[in-house]
Amino acid sequence: MSLRNRLKRQLRDKQFRHAYADEHLNLSIGTQIKAIREKQGMTQATLAEKIGTKQTGISRIESANYSRWSIAVLRRLAEAFDLRLQVSFEEFGTLWKEVDDFSRESLERREFKEDPEFEESANASPLMAAGPSNGVPVDALLSHIATASAADLRFPTEQRRQQSLDDYPLPQRRPVGAAGAASRREAYA
Repeated sequence: MSLRNRLKRQLRDKQFRHAYADEHLNLSIGTQIKAIREKQGMTQATLAEKIGTKQTGISRIESANYSRWSIAVLRRLAEAFDLRLQVSFEEFGTLWKEVDDFSRESLERREFKEDPEFEESANASPLMAAGPSNGVPVDALLSHIATASAADLRFPTEQRRQQSLDDYPLPQRRPVGAAGAASRREAYA
């Protein structure tokens, strides 16, 4: 029986599949942090200084055994790397590709200044390279952007996402401390 088939059979057990996914997640995050840090030529001490921690903290989070991730720390790391953070829920069926593709190269990311989407070149998108040479009048484009509202500039998927977010009102923030305790007592009185 192949390794993939054996693993597929084992993943039918809920406890096993969640433990396996957690271990893969921890390995992926720690390894990606180290791969990006090294690609950008940073030491652990330099990265630690950028996110406001100690070198030993970076050493700990780069370990495959670390599992106490917080979104706040991951956001600080993303900013230090000049990258964006994406967190998503995935189906277990996508785990195969992640495991098969797991390599240092698959985990490395270019920082913003090296992102080809933002390079000034002949290969830039029409909006990024507006001008007479590509048929997009610069003045018309700038005029549209200057007068457009944020809603006018949203892409259709962003409009749908905003509509779905509008369907779910945010919870009211309650005061903290003594004022918060008093307001909670009043609410339950």
